[in-house]
Order: sequence, then structure tokens, then C-alpha cells
Amino acid sequence: MNRRTFAFWSVAYVLLMMLLGGTMPSPLYVVYQRLWHFPASTLTLIYSVYAIGVIVALLFFGRLSDTIGRKQVLIPATILMALSALAFMFAQSVAWLIVGRILMGLGIGLTTSTAAAALVDLHPVGDSRRALLVSSVVTVVGLALGPLLASVFVQFVPTPNLWSFLVYLILLAIGFIGIWAIPGGRPATTQKLSFRPQFPLNNPSYVLAVATVFCSYATMGMGSSLVPSFLISLLHVSNSILGGVILFFLFVLSSVAQFVFRRFSHHVSISGGLLVMIVGLLVFLASLSTQSLALFLLGIALLGIGQGTTFMGSAALVGSTATPENRGAIMSSYFTIGYIGIGLPVLGLGFAASSLGLFGATAAFVVVFGLIYLIVAIVGWLGRKSGETPDPVEVHSLTSDIEEVLEESLRYQNTRVADLD
Repeated sequence: MNRRTFAFWSVAYVLLMMLLGGTMPSPLYVVYQRLWHFPASTLTLIYSVYAIGVIVALLFFGRLSDTIGRKQVLIPATILMALSALAFMFAQSVAWLIVGRILMGLGIGLTTSTAAAALVDLHPVGDSRRALLVSSVVTVVGLALGPLLASVFVQFVPTPNLWSFLVYLILLAIGFIGIWAIPGGRPATTQKLSFRPQFPLNNPSYVLAVATVFCSYATMGMGSSLVPSFLISLLHVSNSILGGVILFFLFVLSSVAQFVFRRFSHHVSISGGLLVMIVGLLVFLASLSTQSLALFLLGIALLGIGQGTTFMGSAALVGSTATPENRGAIMSSYFTIGYIGIGLPVLGLGFAASSLGLFGATAAFVVVFGLIYLIVAIVGWLGRKSGETPDPVEVHSLTSDIEEVLEESLRYQNTRVADLD
């Protein structure tokens, strides 16, 4: 194995471990809930601060790897993840979990876009589409393995919160050694260090990609955070390992869908995947209404297939708009929208459950997001006629549209003042 191949798979392994750690706490929340007796709204708060940490890292440090190098970002990100695992291991109250989730979010936020950009940079034969496919499949497999590993500990080990994170730290240490051993890591181009968020909303392909990843991650967020609660509260199934197995099932189907449909065009993947997710949401809601575990599994399967297909299509589409000079920035803003999709809908669902009940809140989620999915699917289908080679985002056009509006408003005000004078 040559150095480039070793570096490529080392980055892939670290990405796998980081995402695995991100979903590991899901089955363990039940353990913490039994210890400290906190309500469902606190659970959604704990889950959502993770998304806040990710978004902060992506928004303000997204271009860091373009400036100082991929390796120089991945090393501190791995350290943050280790500190997060230690917080979960020795947690004494809900505050510890919140701190742990924030650290976890920051670490994953730094890793997600940096690893995706590094995989494209380091692919042994320079195939960016295959590199992005590896990135998206590894992401989903990591998300799948986390709940499964933790569920095994919850079911069979007396102190699962301790032992699960101890094993995780060992696995993470292997990845840290691999990243440390990668030579170099400096960027190919020199750029000024900037912490300004970058959203090229003037690029239609980019807008479609981020709208799609918002939908894809909203489905993933609902599944990974609330499936165990659905099983216990609405289906009256209390087997701890089953929740982890179902989440594993969801993410494995997502990975399989990415592999099976990898030859589909970006727009077909996006539109088809969103339509499958709409059907999955309806079947999922029907399963809760009828308390049918079989329908529940069918709904989860459809959501997994749709999520994987849309994620693959959107990742490939946004990756094709990036250049080596701005790849970290583009991928960061893309994943920022994705993690907003994870955090906000789940937070809203959790608080809506307080007044509408879990089923009523889920029904509202299905109606609202079903319509959003349909709109994005139609836009994606119509966009297929524009071709499959999107215009690249130029470095100078990476200015936030919001910032442009503010600057234009300021210029207008200055002109008015000058006229009055």
C-alpha cells in the first residue's frame, strides 16, 4: 500500500469513527434518563446542542482546512471527540451530557467537511465522484454502527455508559495514530485565513444540493434520536437492543442504496430518493397509528433507502461545484445546512410532543416535511434538463448572500445621506 492509499483510508477510518461516536449516545439516553428522570424535552435539547456544535464548527471553521491543511484540522477534531467521550463516560448530571454533546458536535463539524475534501484530494486515482461516494457511504455506515454498538452494551453490560465509550476511545486512538502518521498535510494553495461563513446561493446546483441534504438529514435526525422512544411509547417494545438494530437497519439500507443507485444521475437520485422518503413517512405514521411493528420496519426501510439515495445525489452534486481551492468551504456550508436539518426539526418535534403528544407531533412532522420533500423533488426533476455538469463556484463568488444584501443596504443608506447633505 503506497502512502497516498494509506492516507486515503486513514481519513476514511477517522470519518467512520467520528460519525460512529456521534450516534453512539442514542441508545444510552434511555440509561441516563432512568438515572436522572429527565423529560422528553430535555432529551431533545441534549440531542440538538450536538447540532449546534456541528453548525458552529462548520460555519466559522469550514475554510480552515483550505488554509492550514486537512491533517492540521483532523488532529484537534479527534482530540475534541475523545474529550466528549470522557464527558459521557464520567457524566454526573444532564449538564455533563450537554457539554459532551457540544464537544462532540464541534469535533464532528471540523471533521465532516475536512474529511470529505481530504478524500477527494487523496483518492489514489483522482476520481472525485468515487471519493465522494466513499465519503457518503462511510458517513452512513458510521452512523449505523454507533447505535448498534451502544445497544449491545446497554443490553448485555452492567455499566454500558462506561464500557461503550472506553471501547470507542480505543478505536478512536487507532484513527488518531493513522492521521498523525500521514506525511505533510499542507494545502496546495495559500489563502488568507477567514472565519466568514460561505454560502454561494447564486449557484442553482448548490442550492438544490443543500435543500436536499436538509431533507435527508431531517429524516436521519428523526430516526436516530426518536426511534427508541417510538418503540417504547407507541409500540410498547422495551427491548434495548432492538432500537439499535433498527437504526443499524436504517443506515445499512441507506449505504446499500448508495451503492446500488450510484450510477444514477444527480437529479434522478435526488428526486427519486425524496419520493421514496415521502412514502416512507406515510408508512411510518401508519405504523404508529396501528401499532404495527411490521409497518414500522417497512417505513424505516423506505426512509433508509430514500435517505441514502438523496444524500448520495446531493453530495455528488455539491462536490462537482467545488474546486481544490474552495472545496473545504463548499463542503462545510453544505453540511451546515444538513445539520440544521438534523437539529431544528427534531427540537420542534420534541417540544410539540409536549402539547400534541408524540403521535400528533409526528403527524405534523410528516405533513410539513412531506410537502417540503415534494417541492424539492419537483425542482430536482425539472433541473435534470440543465445537464449533469454544474458550473463551479468561483472563489471570489463565495460571499454570503446575506452579507451582500447588508452591504448593498449600507451603500444605499450612505447614498441617501449624501443626497440629503
